[in-house]
Amino acid sequence: MGRVNPGQTSLGTITTRLPHSLSARESLVGLRVESDLRPPADAGGAVLKTKGAPLPALRLSLRLRQHPDGQRAEVVLKNQSDRELSGLKVYFEYPELAGVELTEAEAYLPSLGPGRQALVHLGLDLDPNNTVDLPLHIIVEDERYGELLRWSFDLPATGAWSI
Repeated sequence: MGRVNPGQTSLGTITTRLPHSLSARESLVGLRVESDLRPPADAGGAVLKTKGAPLPALRLSLRLRQHPDGQRAEVVLKNQSDRELSGLKVYFEYPELAGVELTEAEAYLPSLGPGRQALVHLGLDLDPNNTVDLPLHIIVEDERYGELLRWSFDLPATGAWSI
């Protein structure tokens, strides 16, 4: 804020990221002023009111394809919200049964703008002798909002699956 002489006032703005909340809340915040030549001083407190907002809408489609190094899950994510998503992590939860090994268990997207879509790949190695459907869980997280999507599905024993 620079130098503030006796009797003068100065206005400053502090920008901060708040954790996402679905409900409105009120938080007591304090303000502390620091100067080069004086000890820090408490400048009072205030109630900060924040509004809740629903999580951004995200659409996911997944298709398994055969690759030379095993099966690959092609995951298409579409941001259906009006907000930029950042630090997206897409991953399979560890399988509950034998018969599938995650060779590329997670993928990252630095950002995904409103209305945009992106393709990521996850790798799987399926046991050719498997005879039962395999329950899998795919999860999408965002650095600001946390978990945006959790989807559970049964992968047929053949591995031939798409949605």
